Amino acid sequence: MARRKRTKVSMAGAIPGNEQRNVLTECTTSVPTIKHPLALVDYSLLSQPIYTTNDLCDKVNSYKPQAIAIESTRTYAEVLQKPAPRVQPLSSPPSSNTTLDSSWFGDSDLAQTLPSSSISSDQEREQQTQQLRAEKEALEEEASKEWLLAHTMVDTDETLQDFLSIVDMVEDYDVDIFIDAEGGNGHGRDSNLNFVQVKLAASGKAWLLDVKKLDRKIFDTPSLTGKRRTFRQILEDDNIPTVLFDTRVDSDSFYGHFKVHLKGVIDLQVMESATRLSSRERLHSLDRCIESLPQSILPLPALRAWNKTRRTGKLCCSGPDGYGAFDIRPIPKEL
Repeated sequence: MARRKRTKVSMAGAIPGNEQRNVLTECTTSVPTIKHPLALVDYSLLSQPIYTTNDLCDKVNSYKPQAIAIESTRTYAEVLQKPAPRVQPLSSPPSSNTTLDSSWFGDSDLAQTLPSSSISSDQEREQQTQQLRAEKEALEEEASKEWLLAHTMVDTDETLQDFLSIVDMVEDYDVDIFIDAEGGNGHGRDSNLNFVQVKLAASGKAWLLDVKKLDRKIFDTPSLTGKRRTFRQILEDDNIPTVLFDTRVDSDSFYGHFKVHLKGVIDLQVMESATRLSSRERLHSLDRCIESLPQSILPLPALRAWNKTRRTGKLCCSGPDGYGAFDIRPIPKEL
């Protein structure tokens, strides 16, 4: 069995004698580099107390223009006893606008000697955070109002003629008419058709047609100006595109109640499925399609306004009457 080679260890520590002497010699001859702001002051003053009028503060202030108001019997030598690992090396002197704080010294003890006014309390920071949050929410609320769509209620013969005089001006092949129908319990031929929402993209105008009140007048009243067409003739014209999302229920409702056969339909739900890069096994809901739009198409304020309006409407229809809320007149503001 081979014998292990023993290394002679000095009483001072686990370093061999020769190596220990080399280390001690190197430590006594080399001067460590002190990367600390206080290294710039005169070390002959380290034994003096810290006062606002002594020379040490004057030297620190000459490098850090921010005035120091320190009253303590401790010395900087006591402060420097602890290491300051958080202090980064200084590549250049700070500018005259730099404020002296505890991060310069890397020592929490020195921060305790600074005036209490220079250290904001947790309560003040919390108040500032709440104030900034409230201001941000107010700005977002104001921005979202710009994206809320203002509707014109069509529930009289006069307002119906105003609507027809504008929609009758739509030219062939103009993708301009956007439609959505609403009724009780999801509407359809077996339910009520209460409202038809119409928007013209070119003008940005929108109308809410009260089908419950005007009934067939909505579809069979001719315009008194322009081409004198009825709304039925426009919806059944192959040359006039009509844009809807998930046409199945709306088409069933139009035909089941008023024998309106939609033509020239552009179904956005089908178009989204056709252009989707992922699986097309299932159709996406309107919520999912809207939320997946990039901000270049749907800015964030518009998305928030849309979400808020939709949540409010769903909450209104979640009561005991359900979608029967569309039967209430005047129509609730939430809808």
